[in-house]
Amino acid sequence: MIRYRILKLFLVFLFVACSRNENYKVIKYLDYSPSLSAQKYPVENAGILNAQEIININDEYILISDEDDEAILKIFSLPDLRYQYSWGTEGRGPDEFPYIPLDKIQSYEDKIVLNEIGKRELRTYTVNDSTLLRENVESLSHNNQEGPLADITFVTSDLYVAENGMVATDLENEFVALEPNNDSIKFLFGEFPETELRGYEKLFEFVKTTESSPNGTKIAAFYLNHNLIAFYDNEGNLINRFKVEEQHNFIKNREEGENYRYRKLLKTSNQYLYSLGYYNEREYINENIESFQTTFEVWKWTGDLVFKAKFDTPIHNFTVSEKYGKIYAYSVLDMSNIYVFDLPDL
Repeated sequence: MIRYRILKLFLVFLFVACSRNENYKVIKYLDYSPSLSAQKYPVENAGILNAQEIININDEYILISDEDDEAILKIFSLPDLRYQYSWGTEGRGPDEFPYIPLDKIQSYEDKIVLNEIGKRELRTYTVNDSTLLRENVESLSHNNQEGPLADITFVTSDLYVAENGMVATDLENEFVALEPNNDSIKFLFGEFPETELRGYEKLFEFVKTTESSPNGTKIAAFYLNHNLIAFYDNEGNLINRFKVEEQHNFIKNREEGENYRYRKLLKTSNQYLYSLGYYNEREYINENIESFQTTFEVWKWTGDLVFKAKFDTPIHNFTVSEKYGKIYAYSVLDMSNIYVFDLPDL
């Protein structure tokens, strides 16, 4: 009888453990392809000081945001990368900005969306050959919000998602979905991975980058400190969660967490997702910034990792044009050039 009870308890434990593991699908390890080789395009005349973001706008322009108080946005034409103009200053005038996050600028079609976090508003502009034209200004906030919204992601014109961070209560859901000009939360979604952490510690441990598919039907979340990704539909329903298999003996005695960096999601199309891989400890990356080579990754919305290769030079951000078959990137070590790589055949 005792033996039966022990066996029963073991089977229950095994069922629970398997049920938890089944919450994640495993993405098989993919070997590296040969390194991607860069071609440099000089952009000294743009006067880029400290780039924060690079965006492909409708395959017509490349936009680089810059920590330049007098010209926070630099515009280049595609595909020739000819410098067009600089735009936007810090200030409190009609088209001036007391503070916008320069490392998270949203775009769709021929438009960009700037998040003025001090006023909790979104400003939408159309980009043309000579200037940015303001289309509209909308509020974006919710009643439980205590501070700025983090990592705002455009899904459709009436749906944005953000990390569910600056709120008064402990965090149960990872994301908050919001409609512009509406202070009510549209819905909450996403469950944090299993952890004993609470509140902001949990938020910081599971920090992530999010992007939506251009057609507005799917949302992807790539975790920076954990080898995890998740896909949702535009109603917050989980499509799939994935754990990415690592090479055996990848790094000995390593634990996931805040000191280790996996990847950031930077660009999506309706078929592919493009991420920047690190695969090392934060301290090592910072100490070796002049030589550390990041990884270019391509995923499908099914969760398949279909391409992985090192850049041949230290690259810190990129965008992609599937139309022109190019990767446009910059290195913080060299603000006088835009680096262009051939997009691999997939």
